[in-house]
Amino acid sequence: MELTHRQIFNLYVRQLPSGNRRSLACKYSRCSYPSAFRTEEEAVQHVTSAHLNQSWEGFVCLTCGVLMARKQDAVRHVKTMNAGKKYECAVW
Repeated sequence: MELTHRQIFNLYVRQLPSGNRRSLACKYSRCSYPSAFRTEEEAVQHVTSAHLNQSWEGFVCLTCGVLMARKQDAVRHVKTMNAGKKYECAVW
């Protein structure tokens, strides 16, 4: 059974004290994600890909094999991996 966006948010995301720019955090048991989230969508995307494996469509670096759930993380990784190199890693 797949959970809805709202169910995931209600079960696994907690509000941090107001005044925080990043006001949402993962409350999944033993989650070691180091920072909070700015939007509900970011928080739900984290829980879905990191903890629930619902519709996981990730990105794999063909150079080093690291897995990334989000395209923006993959793009940043490729730029970092290939800084100053002649050939780029093909992520997708």
